Amino acid sequence: MGDGLSVQQVITGVLVPVVTAGFWILWHRISEATATAKTTAGELTAHKVDCERRFARAEDLERLEARIEARFDRLEEKLDRAIGRREEA
Repeated sequence: MGDGLSVQQVITGVLVPVVTAGFWILWHRISEATATAKTTAGELTAHKVDCERRFARAEDLERLEARIEARFDRLEEKLDRAIGRREEA
């Protein structure tokens, strides 16, 4: 046996702790990324709910537009009758 370090001592004393630390760091980062993804997903869901609550849907706007058009048509008919002219269409 010589005075230097053997390969087994280097592996046991240096490489195993370094590899273990690397795996621990990797596991910790994956855990942080998973937690961040869950938080982001929750925030996105809350934002979608807020958007649904605050903004009108396309179907609602189409119904409102139809009601406004019908009301304008009735007003136009009343004005035509009041002035005494009717459009022939």
